[in-house]
Amino acid sequence: GVEFRGGKGNLYEGGLKIPFLVRWPGVVAANTVRDLVFYQPDMMATIADITNTKAPEDTDGISIAPTLLGADGSQKLHEMMYWEYGNQTAVRYGKWKAIQPGKPKGSKQDQPWELYDLSRDVSESTSVAESHSDVLVKMKAFADASHDPVKAGTYYDKSRERHERDRKAKWGTLRNDQSPLKNAQRIPEQDIVPFEEMKLIRWSSENRANDRLAKYAIDGKPSKVWHSQFSQEKKKHPHELVIDLGQTRMINGFYYLARQDKGWNGAFEETEFYVSDNADHFPEEPYVRCLFKKEKQAQRVEGDKIRARYVLVRNISEVSGNDFGSAADIAVILAN
Repeated sequence: GVEFRGGKGNLYEGGLKIPFLVRWPGVVAANTVRDLVFYQPDMMATIADITNTKAPEDTDGISIAPTLLGADGSQKLHEMMYWEYGNQTAVRYGKWKAIQPGKPKGSKQDQPWELYDLSRDVSESTSVAESHSDVLVKMKAFADASHDPVKAGTYYDKSRERHERDRKAKWGTLRNDQSPLKNAQRIPEQDIVPFEEMKLIRWSSENRANDRLAKYAIDGKPSKVWHSQFSQEKKKHPHELVIDLGQTRMINGFYYLARQDKGWNGAFEETEFYVSDNADHFPEEPYVRCLFKKEKQAQRVEGDKIRARYVLVRNISEVSGNDFGSAADIAVILAN
């Protein structure tokens, strides 16, 4: 009857505390219940223990085989456990749970650490960080020591054959489907530079693994989305696109259309537009600067009339506070 706080995608108990079910006829007795608290890194050590092999020395897990096999008295325990997801961090220390919830929407500042006594407050409703600051200091020090910067892995499937095979099994296609979406919003096509007359000549990144290419940002097809790179290595802000208008034109603004599926990853917030007659040289100050809203309709930003051949789009932040950049379409408004 007690409700956990949070859910999938965050580090409150609703996102971390889940039951672990085991079926092992003849070894693990049916209807046995244990209250051992463990976490995912323990699985490698447990499987290695059960199969009489040895887990790598540089892994953090502790085998829970003693608990599974009924030898609870010999079960080793973690002094503390550490989680990190996105810009969130959590630490478990016996009855104590510390969590740094990350950045609130629209903010670049992390929220303060919270501390909960799960023996009294499993719903994590009242932080006791101020009254137990000594405990929190110790847990924060453990979090700092446990953090390891993300490193790019080694891809043994360089041709991505297995990756694409698995994608087809999941989605039915070799690429994430970008077929037309029902009720997709569009940029008004009157008084804009025709999409087919524009050309993308430079971009900071694109996510080729799932066909989120930079050229889709100016193709006039809202169902096809450009997304900054996040496979293999995540590229952070600023995200940039340089567009050739085909010829020098008199313009006075831009349209931005966010991705038209149900997601918001990469949707522009703070954005700058620069204009020039030279694709390799843009002024230090932007032609226009704006804050886009979290909405699916095409958003318009205007400036004074100006002649330009090239446009640099520089996205500085995302509406949800993440590191991504994405666009269904970007259009250039012709001055009347």
